[in-house]
Amino acid sequence: MRAAAIQMNSTADPAANLRTAERLVRQAAEEGAGLVVLPEKWLVLGSGEELRAGAEPLDGPAVGAMRELARELQLDADAKKLLAQWPEMQKAYAGDEYVVKIRDKEIRTALTHTTLSGNKIRKVALPQYEDHGEILKW
Repeated sequence: MRAAAIQMNSTADPAANLRTAERLVRQAAEEGAGLVVLPEKWLVLGSGEELRAGAEPLDGPAVGAMRELARELQLDADAKKLLAQWPEMQKAYAGDEYVVKIRDKEIRTALTHTTLSGNKIRKVALPQYEDHGEILKW
């Protein structure tokens, strides 16, 4: 799956930022992105007063518009699939070996290395993220 991290110069004008975000999300989807992530202050960026004036609840019109756009472009399903797979991925990398089965043959890969002093060092360290946005970004 291809992912896109949107970079945009947000302003104190939520309507203009929404138009810019929509254009960039559409462009990313057209270029093959199945997952698109917006910056944290994509809707409003400015002074404290401007941030308060442009703030919306999570079920507000701007987030609703992005949800509808994601549905239209079929981006939601991929993100949900990744989030659903995350606990299983954490479990798979938590042990001493990673086991994959290909054509009825198990291939085992060591996930730890033992140092000369006997300490075990993990070869793969997954982040400890709990927030869905951070998991998708990673």
